[in-house]
Parts: sequence; C-alpha cells; structure tokens
Amino acid sequence: MHIILYQPGAHGALVSSVIDSTDYILGADRIIANPSRQIHLELNNAHYNHRKTEYEQVDLQIEKLEEKYNAISSHLFDYFFNRNHNFILIF
Repeated sequence: MHIILYQPGAHGALVSSVIDSTDYILGADRIIANPSRQIHLELNNAHYNHRKTEYEQVDLQIEKLEEKYNAISSHLFDYFFNRNHNFILIF
C-alpha cells in the first residue's frame, strides 16, 4: 500500500486518487470523497487528537486499510516515520 503523507493544501488527496480511486473519485473539476472511506477518516482523526490510545488503534486500522486500498493519504507523519513505514512525502 502506498502511503501519501502531505501538508494541508499540498494535494495529497489528488496523488492518492491517481494511484487508487477507491479512496477518492476524480470528478470533472474536483476530487469527490468516496463515502466508504470511514476508516481513513478515523486515521486522520488520530492525527488531530494526538492521543496515544488512538495511535494504538491506528495499528489495527492500517491492517484493514492494507486489505482494501492501494494508496491512502494522511497527515500522520510521526506515526508512519516512527514505525518505519515506507511513504511518499509531499510538501
């Protein structure tokens, strides 16, 4: 699974949608969020809440994500870096 880490506004969702449209759908003039991306939203909630217990839940969510997606976009740089995941970083 490709992990796209990006700063807000750096179009990580666009890169993710080109690799795997399951997470995002490319519209004519915008990227449309797929309603089935609940796990992905929970992953990003851990970033915004910065709670250790939520980071532990991310470990379980990553396994679910790997079964379903070829690419995800996230702001969880510390999480993926500290756990030695391979990722694509966009500034």
